[in-house]
Amino acid sequence: MDRALLLFCLLGIGSLVQAQTIPSINPDEARLARCFEMLRSNPKQSVEIALEMLDRPALSPRVETRAQACLAFSRQLLGDHAGTAEAVDRVLAIADSGNLDETERLQAIVSISPLLQFLGRVTEALERLTEAQTLAIQLDDRSSQTIALFGIGNVHAIELGNNERALEYFQQVRDLAPPGTRLQLDGAYAHAYTLMLMGRHQQARPELERLLSDANRQAHGITVLRVRSHLAEVQRLDGDIAGASAVFETLHAEQHAVGDSAGEAITRLRLARVHLQTGELDRARTHAEAALLLMESGRFEMETMEALLLLAEVHEAAGAPAAALPLLRREREMAAARTQRQNMAQLAVLQDSIDDITSAHRSERQRIELGQANRRRDLALVALAMVILLVGVVGVHQRRTHTRLRHLSATDPLTGLLNRREMLRRLAALPAPADGQRMLLLLIDVDHFKSINTRHGHAEGDTVLAAISTWLTEACDAGDLVARWGGEEFLVARPATDLDGAARFAEHVRAGVRDGSVVLDDGQRVSVTVSIGAAPVPFFPGDPPHLPAGIRIADSALRAVKGSGRDGWAVLWGHAAGVSDATLASVEHDPMRAADNGWLRIQSSRPLQWPARALAAAALGDAAPE
Repeated sequence: MDRALLLFCLLGIGSLVQAQTIPSINPDEARLARCFEMLRSNPKQSVEIALEMLDRPALSPRVETRAQACLAFSRQLLGDHAGTAEAVDRVLAIADSGNLDETERLQAIVSISPLLQFLGRVTEALERLTEAQTLAIQLDDRSSQTIALFGIGNVHAIELGNNERALEYFQQVRDLAPPGTRLQLDGAYAHAYTLMLMGRHQQARPELERLLSDANRQAHGITVLRVRSHLAEVQRLDGDIAGASAVFETLHAEQHAVGDSAGEAITRLRLARVHLQTGELDRARTHAEAALLLMESGRFEMETMEALLLLAEVHEAAGAPAAALPLLRREREMAAARTQRQNMAQLAVLQDSIDDITSAHRSERQRIELGQANRRRDLALVALAMVILLVGVVGVHQRRTHTRLRHLSATDPLTGLLNRREMLRRLAALPAPADGQRMLLLLIDVDHFKSINTRHGHAEGDTVLAAISTWLTEACDAGDLVARWGGEEFLVARPATDLDGAARFAEHVRAGVRDGSVVLDDGQRVSVTVSIGAAPVPFFPGDPPHLPAGIRIADSALRAVKGSGRDGWAVLWGHAAGVSDATLASVEHDPMRAADNGWLRIQSSRPLQWPARALAAAALGDAAPE
């Protein structure tokens, strides 16, 4: 799960616990209420209000606690890591000083604990949240209990890598929080955003639409902007790239204006992906670099990793693999460190259980020592056996978790196929094929997929994509690689083949999809066809492999098929040796002219309508008509 989810949802926690618990007789009530009220719309102003209050002499402990909490949340929103840590430590110091009553202490701990997770102090965060949960039950404080559940859900999502378990906690928050409150809104946001991050976009859509209505009604400005960004991302995944781009262009400026650096970073990252899809590489690079800076300054770990990968992909598409390499290396180092931290967090949770069991048996042993020596020995042996068993469980669980995390990070959640990042990694690691053969790329697009979504619904569209992924897997050999490339596009790689083999394989895939049908949930059968563009890597024999060029040429062939009636395939196969980079660029922009010059051969299942001007449009990223 991305840290931005944690950072955003903490706003509701801070404002709910702190702003609503100031006694009416306190003359600072209005200022504190204003400080928390401005968090969602203008965190810079919240900083000013909190600092002005903290400059006053002789503040009461409870007023100082709340002012420091507001300062911590506003600085966290603005990406001030050191300032956030300083304010958090001050809140905890007051909470542990004995100068607050039990209710005030509970409210201070439960509100500030999730920020410990943001600061990387995971064990301390979990300890504080557990302490708060216990104290909330003792005081019958349902609100604080709900917020503690919220924080524990975030620990499961981010540090333990268990999104399914996190969804359960966020659902409890939605159920326990009073209707129409900010906490319920934050619980609903966390639940919907977690679905987004798990790739369950169509399931998240109705939740996001309800959220947008609720956030508008409650005038939560930052929530409105972020939910709009998530809905636009679903819109992009549905194929409406132009519509999503227009929303992202407006949103990132609005988020910058209100100081929502985390939201702006996510929106810019999505906008960069749009420009990469449409071939506007300079604009893609500009937004990806801006997003990376925002994420690094705010220490948003998962978003930083995503930005590094996207920026590397932009450099690859621009033909600059040397610039992409250090970005990929850095992302890999961050991913390894994150996996190690998650494993250590899981180990700490199990170790706490071991300590509890050992402590319990130690107390029992001390009681028995008064006169029951034989039973004391038996209990000690039982305790030892349980500790040994739990230690074994730790090792097994750690290995299973590491394997599961590695699998999840490499696969598409909907189809179970390789995701784009893992596909690129495996393609780069493939050995060179034997003489006379080259690696084959098949870029596959589902015909009229937007119409399927419109006519049957997005859930049924997901059913179609899952069925096609199964057909593709069955059509491939054991050594082939199959990935969901994005939206309704798939990429298949065959490590070694020749031109005739490429044509036979493309027809085998096309016919296999065409001859099948998908049974929808309502019992209807839907026939589906695909268009396929194919190219080898390297494109010309004897050249060094250039993966981005092979993908772009396959995409050009795909667009020609789609513009010529769909339900077909086209293979572009270079056969001239010793050609220049300019020749390769000419192939990308005008394959027919390159074929006339004898640089390549074209095989296809149908006559292609492929004038030079159409190729130029394809090179600029213009989509074929639906």
